[in-house]
Amino acid sequence: MDTQNTSQETHKNTSSTSSDSQLAVCIARRAMKIVIFIGMASVVLLMINIYILLNQITATAQISREIKTIKQVLGNPSSEDFGVESSQTTNQNQINTK
Repeated sequence: MDTQNTSQETHKNTSSTSSDSQLAVCIARRAMKIVIFIGMASVVLLMINIYILLNQITATAQISREIKTIKQVLGNPSSEDFGVESSQTTNQNQINTK
């Protein structure tokens, strides 16, 4: 009887170990799927963020160009503060007076 009980216990331990390893593999696969999904989602959000930043940079540059053009058309003498050279303003004023 003792040998039958020990062989049954060994069989149960082996099957439970096999079941535990299958459960561990299943949990690991699910964890990897979750990690891959979160990684893909973060990459998509990063791409959206870069797109928005590039649009903001482009819009800022365009506004700066328009302001510079308007100041040159108006002949505003205070345009030196914004990086426009005084010779350009003087040349623009000379063209306007002719």
